Parts: sequence; structure tokens; C-alpha cells
Amino acid sequence: MFRRYLSFLKVARDEFSDILIDVELHADRVRLILIDSSWIDVRYPVEDKFSFHWQRDDKIYRIDTAPHHKGIKSFPRHIHLGSEDNVIEDHVLEENVSPEENFRRFMEWVRGLLRGGLNKSFFLNVSRVKLNMNKEIEAIIENLKGVSERIEGANVLVTGGAGL
Repeated sequence: MFRRYLSFLKVARDEFSDILIDVELHADRVRLILIDSSWIDVRYPVEDKFSFHWQRDDKIYRIDTAPHHKGIKSFPRHIHLGSEDNVIEDHVLEENVSPEENFRRFMEWVRGLLRGGLNKSFFLNVSRVKLNMNKEIEAIIENLKGVSERIEGANVLVTGGAGL
């Protein structure tokens, strides 16, 4: 874990010095202080469990693997976008890449937000996720309607049969 944190610090120093003003190495995390006085805590204790937490005033932007949101396609990875309650699919990080590469991807996303807000590709990805979720929800509703109609039909037969 310590070596991984050192490698994160190297990536931060070499590739993101334009948005950093300070770094701190702790036993359980790396803390990065950004040019707008916000901060990022990076926790990556094992290969597939991590948290990239960016605290910006009263807003949070966090990508983590806590197994709380099983309905999201990128499960267990997900993004808390602005608050704990606003959880969306993760389109920033990737599976099967190194922790350093995912750290780099997160930092590029942060840099984009610092330089002008969410970029168009992020909004397009979020829109696609919402569109897919709406289609999936519609399909579930249609399936439930069919099940409901079959149950109601069965009740009518049972009720009708019981009255004879």
C-alpha cells in the first residue's frame, strides 16, 4: 500500500502540478491540496477496493467501490456527484487497469472540473446512463404490468370458481 501511495504522489507531482499546491502522505491515504483550496483523499488499500474523495466546499465528488449501489451497471464502482445522495454510474475509471492509471483518470477528471466544469463527454455519458436507466425502468414496468394482469386473471378464475 505504501509503495502504491508513493507512486500516486509521483504521478501527482509529474502530471498534475498545475492543479496541486501541497501533498501529504498518511499511513492510510494520500491527501492532495488543490489550487482552489479543496482537497482529495485517495485510499487504495487493495487492488480492487478504493476511494477517490474530492471535498470542494460543501460538495463531494467521490468515486469508490463501497458495495452499496448494486443497481448501477459499473457496480461496485460509482460516482457521488456533488453529494452523498446523487450516485451515478462510473464512466471515469476503468476495470482491469493499474491503480496508477485509475488515479490518473480521476485526476484528469478533477482537472477538467477545475478548469471549467464538467466536460461535454461526461454529460453525454451521464445522459446515456439516464436514458438507458429510463429504458430499463420502462421495460421493468411493462414486465410488471404483464405479471399483474396474469395475477389478476388468476384471481378472477379462482374467485369465479369459488363462487360456483
